[in-house]
Amino acid sequence: MFNWSGGSIRVADMKSRVISFPPRKADGAFGAAGRLIVLLVMVLSLPVVTFAEEMRGVLVYGHEERTLRFCSDERLYWVVAPADVRDRILAGVARETDRPYQPVLLVFDGRFVERPLPGLAGDVDGMIEILEIRSISATGVAACKSAASKIRFDLARLDADGLQGPPDGLKSLDYEYCIPNEADAIAQVRSIDPTARIYRESPGRIGCSETEVLCLGNTHQSGYRAVLGELAGLCFVHEIREAFFE
Repeated sequence: MFNWSGGSIRVADMKSRVISFPPRKADGAFGAAGRLIVLLVMVLSLPVVTFAEEMRGVLVYGHEERTLRFCSDERLYWVVAPADVRDRILAGVARETDRPYQPVLLVFDGRFVERPLPGLAGDVDGMIEILEIRSISATGVAACKSAASKIRFDLARLDADGLQGPPDGLKSLDYEYCIPNEADAIAQVRSIDPTARIYRESPGRIGCSETEVLCLGNTHQSGYRAVLGELAGLCFVHEIREAFFE
């Protein structure tokens, strides 16, 4: 958001930044073109962020390590958070574990942030900002870790909106998996994934058995990483593969 009032421009993002200019003159050397150039430089210098979405992953949090690995992704991310959220993370980790740096399952609202990594970050694949905590638990860590291995396509290909490809040809990714042909299993999948579509007539490329039904889903949805992580965490889902249509 940009507010131009008097002799200043306010650039509002994660933190407000104010640049003051000399009073505007009709034909001054520092005219509209100069102001526009400075404004453009400031915009380009802002950290690149994505909109917040629900996420879940295994968190290790302490003074020297603040990392998270998604249930749906093998990559490792450095974690940042506002001060009040950091305090709640520390309190939750202390409540759920008996010693520092023990992994916990974190469900949260967050976003990917592109900014310089701190010196302690080490060898990580990116940075995530935690904006709101939904739950912290010591249970579910093993299931989350194993869930990532069930997803048989590379999530790094997808952007924050679940799209892939060149800028002028972005498209979503369809995925498929098998579940038992039972009402409870179908209801559970539909409660997790609003894009889930059930096909009883086709085994799909994945090869569902006679006692299973084929499920198709799509990544172009809010919180698609969390959705995939939850699906992969179901005991009756053995693998999730990219779907291809002839």
